Amino acid sequence: MNIRNRIFFSYVVLVLFSLFFLSSYVYLTTLRGTIDRDLTRLYEVKNSWGDMLIAMNNIVENWDDGRSFSTFTHRVEQVQTGLDYLNSDGVRRFYYPKDLKEHVAALYRIWHMAQGNIKQIEDGIDTADFQRIVQTITHEPGLQRLNNLWVELFYRGTSQQRTAAYTIRQVLDSIEFFPIFSSTMNRQFNIILDETSAVRESVVRIQVALAVSFFAIFLMGYFTFSFLFARSISRPIVDVSLKLKRFIGQSIEPTSIVHSDEIALLDHSVTTLIEHYTYLSQRALTLAQGDIESESPGIPSAGIVGNALGEISEYLRRLAQVSSWIRDGRYGAEVEVVSHKDVLGQTFNIMSREIRERITTLSRVFDAIEEALLVIHENGSIVESNNRLLKLLGVESIGELNRCGGLPEFVVEYDRFLGKVLKEQRNRSFFATMITARGVHIPVRIAARRLEPVTDQQDHIMLFISNESWKVRMKRERARLKSQAVLAELRALRAQINPHFLFNTLNTIAQLAETSPDRAVNTIEKLAGLFRYALSTTERDTVTVSEELGHLRDFLEIEQLRFEDSLSITFQIDSSIESLSMPPMLLQPIVENALRHGGDEAGRVEILIRAELRENEVVFGVEDHGTLSAGSDFFGSRGIGLKNVENRLRTYYGKSIVIRPNNPAGTIVTLSIPAGAWQ
Repeated sequence: MNIRNRIFFSYVVLVLFSLFFLSSYVYLTTLRGTIDRDLTRLYEVKNSWGDMLIAMNNIVENWDDGRSFSTFTHRVEQVQTGLDYLNSDGVRRFYYPKDLKEHVAALYRIWHMAQGNIKQIEDGIDTADFQRIVQTITHEPGLQRLNNLWVELFYRGTSQQRTAAYTIRQVLDSIEFFPIFSSTMNRQFNIILDETSAVRESVVRIQVALAVSFFAIFLMGYFTFSFLFARSISRPIVDVSLKLKRFIGQSIEPTSIVHSDEIALLDHSVTTLIEHYTYLSQRALTLAQGDIESESPGIPSAGIVGNALGEISEYLRRLAQVSSWIRDGRYGAEVEVVSHKDVLGQTFNIMSREIRERITTLSRVFDAIEEALLVIHENGSIVESNNRLLKLLGVESIGELNRCGGLPEFVVEYDRFLGKVLKEQRNRSFFATMITARGVHIPVRIAARRLEPVTDQQDHIMLFISNESWKVRMKRERARLKSQAVLAELRALRAQINPHFLFNTLNTIAQLAETSPDRAVNTIEKLAGLFRYALSTTERDTVTVSEELGHLRDFLEIEQLRFEDSLSITFQIDSSIESLSMPPMLLQPIVENALRHGGDEAGRVEILIRAELRENEVVFGVEDHGTLSAGSDFFGSRGIGLKNVENRLRTYYGKSIVIRPNNPAGTIVTLSIPAGAWQ
């Protein structure tokens, strides 16, 4: 629930509570007003009852020409009306206790019995004899007393008057009998009034208690909601800060800040987060630049992303270490596979095993050659050699040769001919003198071939050393050695092409590891597929055009992740050539150069890849619109990729790459192979 909803909910609860109190208070006020009206009616009935008794006494004491009787009958009607109201509507309300209702019912029953007596009085007064007799006292001065009239008529009147006097006596007897009801009625009235007043006092007490309770609950609710509202704002801020602490692994100590200002805590946490991700960005940048050894300055790496980058750094460091072992001759060294999903590690180990097998095969080939065959660094240290050289020089191992100073210590004027090979960058054959471990001088012929560097490390030189007494045999084996040298050169050229993907894609994987782990895993799987293709093609001389183009599309999908919207690729492929054969890994270096140098001034790269059949030749073309045009230094400006393709084309077909400008800007690189050369 957001803050606005919490505030709204708090106000709704307080408003509903206030409405409940107001409605309850109004109801109790109305209830008290109803009880007050009932009390007023009770007092009115009681007063009417007293007035009726006074009027009844006035009938006896002062007939007043019948006006006392009229007042009496009027009071009787008032008492009857009031008691009917009380018995039917008044005390029958639900909030009156049962005892009160029973007392009202008893009062009504007593009144019902008293009505019989009242009926006798009214019937006696309404008789003709009574009316005729009371005429005798009409208009007499003084009080018109019925007692005196009765006595006077009974003792002094005629017999007829004495008979009529009995009518007055009956009225007087009924009036004299009425006090029996008077005391009972008065007692009942008092009881009913007391109990009704008690009900009223209970309602008043409830009303006061409700007001006090509302005030107390309202204050308590106000402070409670205020506390909860304040906590609902501060608690998420503290929780977010603590989550940031757990996420980035920083030492955030919020205790002192929380008690003073949660906003300051949030600011502190966000600042720490910015510093943390600044460090992670610097670390990711160093990884993207290929620097896996140094650490970026900043706070210590921790948290999910920091640990992930640390693991990536360590993983790449292990790859680099094992790669350096392989470079130094420890063929077959493998990196630790961290899980069954470690496709890169598994692929790397497959490559290492392939290299070991091929080096082992090459060593066996070396050993099968009767001449001394070896590969050396430009500094003279020996990389590989066959046993013929060791036997020729009289040493036990290559390590012993290198400990003695390498080949320069065993060849006279070594620097002179090696310098020419490195300077002229071409194959040379010359005669020299070798000195064995025992100091014996042996005339030899040395054929030197400079190998293209696989990386930016030292150049390598392949040497064939033969004793002059073996000239005839060397001529007989020359053709075979030449073909083997060409094959070795082709495999070296192909090996130079294969590793490009690893270094081009690791930067993309490092960037995706933080932003999109799923895409990073997908990219690793694609990279593994590409290397599987590269490794499998080392066992095959040809692939179909369809396979080569499929490999190229997979390669461009990985590059698309790096270039995003700034890269546009268009394929124009003649479907009739897809089943034809061609050398593997021939198009990728050309497309890589187009990606690297084919961007326009805005940095956008647009590449068109064409493949068609022309006059029994398969023609491939790669066009870009970059700012670097074709020229005499085209190969030098664009690295070794095109040189390798050029060398392979010359070796396979004796052809060259055709490079021409693309209008209005860019370069078109075209190569062709015979359609039936590899069928």
